[in-house]
Amino acid sequence: MKNLLRFIIRYHFFFLFLLLETVSVILIVQKN
Repeated sequence: MKNLLRFIIRYHFFFLFLLLETVSVILIVQKN
C-alpha cells in the first residue's frame, strides 16, 4: 500500500508538471 501511494504521488507530480508545460507552450503559441 505504501509503495502504491508513493507511486501515485510521484505520478501526480509528474502529471502536474506535464500540464504546466503544456499550458506554457499554449500561451507562448497564442502570443505569437
